[in-house]
Amino acid sequence: MAGLALSGPVLAAATTTTPPASPPLSLQQLVAATPRGGSVSPAPGQTVAFSDAAWVRHELEQPWLTPAERAYLEALPVAASAPSPAALAAEAPPSLAAVPAGDPVMSGGCNFEDALGVTIAWFHAYLGFSDNGTKITQVSTPNNYEWASALSLNTITYDGSTFSTSQPDTGVGEATAKDTGLFTQSFGLPLTSTQFEADIFFDMEGSGAWSSHPVCTTSA
Repeated sequence: MAGLALSGPVLAAATTTTPPASPPLSLQQLVAATPRGGSVSPAPGQTVAFSDAAWVRHELEQPWLTPAERAYLEALPVAASAPSPAALAAEAPPSLAAVPAGDPVMSGGCNFEDALGVTIAWFHAYLGFSDNGTKITQVSTPNNYEWASALSLNTITYDGSTFSTSQPDTGVGEATAKDTGLFTQSFGLPLTSTQFEADIFFDMEGSGAWSSHPVCTTSA
C-alpha cells in the first residue's frame, strides 16, 4: 500500500475532514481493530508514513484511552525512514570480506518509527562488489547491522536475514541483489504481533556504478 511522503519529521496524514470520535474500546477490541500492513520506499534521508498512521494518531486523541491502551498505540510502527548516505558512511565497517580495497561498497537501510517519532527498529546493509570496468567480477557477503528496542509493553526481536542475487551475478554487465532483515514485535498479550521486513535492493554495474533502495514493510 502506498505511503504518505512527508517533508519534515512530523508525520500527519493530510485530510480535509475530521474523523468521528471513536467509541470507548477495551484493549482487546483496540488491538483487534488495528489495521496492519503496508509498504513504503523512502528516499535517503526521507520519512514516509504507513497507510495506517492516520488511524493510530486518531485513536491516540481519544480521551477514554487507558495507560495500557495509549502505550500500545504509541508503540506501533507508523512510519519508516531511510538513513542518509552520511549516516550510513559513518556506520560503515572498515572492510568487507572478499572485496579488494577501493572497490564499491553499497549501502542502504530501513528505520521503523513509532507515533512519537522514535526509531524502534532498524536494519542497515552493506554489500561490496568488484568489477573490471565492464563486468562484475565478484560480489561479497553482506555485512548487516540491526537494532531493536525492548519496551515495557512490547518486545521487538530480530529474526535474522536472507540474501539473494540474480543469476549469474558475475561475468555480466549488470546484477541485482536483495538483502532482507526480519523483526517480530510482540505486545505481551495473546492477541497480536507485528512483523517488520526491511528489503534492501542493490543494483550494480560492471562500470562500478551502483544504486540501492529500501522497501520497508509491516504486516500482521
